[in-house]
Amino acid sequence: MTVPDFPLSRGRFLGIARAAGLIIEKRFTSGFTTTFKEDQSPVTTADGEVNRFVISEVQRDAPGIDILGEEESVRAESPWQLQIDPIDGTLPFTWGLPASTFMAALLFEGKPQMSVVCNPYADALYYAVRGEGAFVRTRTNTHCIRVSECMPGDGSKGKPAVGLATAPHVPGLDMFDVGKLLGKSGLRSVMIASMGYLDMLVARGVFVGTIFTGDTPWDTSAGHLIIEEAGGKATDLEGNPINYGFKKDRTKPGRMFSNGQYHEVLLDSIARSREW
Repeated sequence: MTVPDFPLSRGRFLGIARAAGLIIEKRFTSGFTTTFKEDQSPVTTADGEVNRFVISEVQRDAPGIDILGEEESVRAESPWQLQIDPIDGTLPFTWGLPASTFMAALLFEGKPQMSVVCNPYADALYYAVRGEGAFVRTRTNTHCIRVSECMPGDGSKGKPAVGLATAPHVPGLDMFDVGKLLGKSGLRSVMIASMGYLDMLVARGVFVGTIFTGDTPWDTSAGHLIIEEAGGKATDLEGNPINYGFKKDRTKPGRMFSNGQYHEVLLDSIARSREW
């Protein structure tokens, strides 16, 4: 697939993400209002503020692209799509826990080409452009990040961790059963309600994998590219490639990211849990 010139420059893309992170950091300390959606998941005034800000900024440079946000979208017929999760981890945000992120991914024909995950509390901007590697930028420096080289059977560094993000479940899949099976394989399961936070632990070599059972593309498209560019692997829960395009073209619910070495172990745990 030949990808044309990006509608947004990398500098502009990262600048918007950093500004979004500053809004999150400000609202985290200055206050916000929380309401609840039909599925009882929380949404705050900060979610809407960040989502609208990003749309406004992107439309200045790329008015013709499709924008799919968790809280607000501007749809267009375009091979380019920007997916936005204004506050990934709204639950910990409302609890006062600094474990949420801003995420955005620029896709061409359903495949992430440039993505960013901003951890505003650590002033860390994780980003990747397809084919150019994965990086983290802080106040003091920018450096390349890589997934862990830990392999099954290597107990020299203790139990490797796998992140499980809370989300609507895939039918027939119980994540508590998955966690038990991961434990039998020598892995530690950690549940945090922020896929972006968990994915960046994989990208920088702290965790060996993450499992997400939802269908919302903005929860995983940014982390997908960063983990791949950091040397990891991304598939659906059956080991197939992921397409994040328009709903009719998307792959089935569920995403699995890993350092590559543990991917088959994660897939096996998913498959065996369905037999329980």
